[in-house]
Amino acid sequence: MRRARLTCALLAAALALAAANPAVVAAYADMLSADPAPGSTVVGSPAAIRVEFSQPLLPASHIDLYTAQFVAVPGVSTLVAGSELRGVLSQPLAPATYTVQWSAVSDDGQATRGSFQFAVAPARSLFGGLSVWVVVAALIVVGVVALFARGIQASGRIMDK
Repeated sequence: MRRARLTCALLAAALALAAANPAVVAAYADMLSADPAPGSTVVGSPAAIRVEFSQPLLPASHIDLYTAQFVAVPGVSTLVAGSELRGVLSQPLAPATYTVQWSAVSDDGQATRGSFQFAVAPARSLFGGLSVWVVVAALIVVGVVALFARGIQASGRIMDK
């Protein structure tokens, strides 16, 4: 009977410690957020992929990036800073759908893996996506108006003489 009470007391103390210190229970680093966000579409290529975790990471953590055909995107450098994992891109991404695969190793050596997708849409043009022909037509109109204004100025000078 005495042994059962001691066992119950030790179990209660262990549960109390676990409840007071959630880091003891949660050994894995959970993904909190990402930029680009999972399932999102970004306009133009991001410079980096950022994933934030619930606890500090070890340098063994990494990010890999794949095309829709699951071909590795070259030139992705992984940086670990505290609880943030960053995949820095050496060149802009073409418009397409991409898969991010990450591995987060927490300070106790436990690894968590996951993946998500995002899409890159073409960057907007200087003129907000207007047709090239509309832009060309506008430039022609501006040119004609400028020539007409010069013609009026020139004729005014001739009449003054």
